[in-house]
Amino acid sequence: MATKKKQTLKTSRQATKKAAAKKQATKTVTKKAAATKQAKSTPAKKAAKASSARMTSVPQTQVLYIDSAFFFPAQSSNGYQEISQAGRISNMPGTSLMAALPLPAGAVLQTVTFYYKNVSTEDMPVDILKKHINHRCGSGEIEVALDSLPPTTVPPDNYAEKVVNHFSNSGQILDEYFYFIEVWNTVLTENEQRSFRGVRIEYSL
Repeated sequence: MATKKKQTLKTSRQATKKAAAKKQATKTVTKKAAATKQAKSTPAKKAAKASSARMTSVPQTQVLYIDSAFFFPAQSSNGYQEISQAGRISNMPGTSLMAALPLPAGAVLQTVTFYYKNVSTEDMPVDILKKHINHRCGSGEIEVALDSLPPTTVPPDNYAEKVVNHFSNSGQILDEYFYFIEVWNTVLTENEQRSFRGVRIEYSL
């Protein structure tokens, strides 16, 4: 009888241990499943967060400088001079200096600041223009902005600046167009100097 009771007690303890082990195994499986679910959901949450950030992002203002060293006469035979920090002139009176306006399609011009020296009695006309990749642009399509750089004296070196903030298409850089800048009427004589120093372009993306 005592042997039977002892055997029953042993069997009961073994069953208790098996139940505890099964319960522990169930907890482990549950924890692993929860960890797997969390790991799978994390990339999706990150992607959703990044997408939301893009949708609510504000266009960022960028600044680009183009030195006079990038500007050349429309005809190479005209020649040019670089007057140290005072900028560049075309050797042929009445001609222009030109350079590309290298902004990506979709950018929006905010301002273009022209830096120059004009100690004379005449203006220096400036143009921002564009041409289409597969047809000739007529008047009204080619012009992005037209302005001029007036005579002025600014101590100590007469280095002046002119901000242009009026553009066609609200300043947007359109796809399928080439954009460029043109500066006219530079000169250097004993009595007058009209030289171009460069531009500062502020735009948003």
